[in-house]
Amino acid sequence: HLGTTIKLNSNKNTYQISIHNETSIPIEIQDHFFEKYATFGKIKGTGLGTYSAKLAADTMGGILKMKTSQEEGTSLTIDLPMIPT
Repeated sequence: HLGTTIKLNSNKNTYQISIHNETSIPIEIQDHFFEKYATFGKIKGTGLGTYSAKLAADTMGGILKMKTSQEEGTSLTIDLPMIPT
């Protein structure tokens, strides 16, 4: 998708995956963006993508955050704890 950037980072304790898109999340779903079936303006959207990502992050002990604005676009950031080997 044009305008999408994906970054991977790590430190001693955490892996971080950041996804940035140039578009903002519609105001109508911002407050329930990670809820099941949250979708807006898509003919084939199921509303399960970010819900599933949140479940996966929670299951792995991580944190999934969303930041959006018309000026900056949308960033999703997943922080996952590093598992000692």
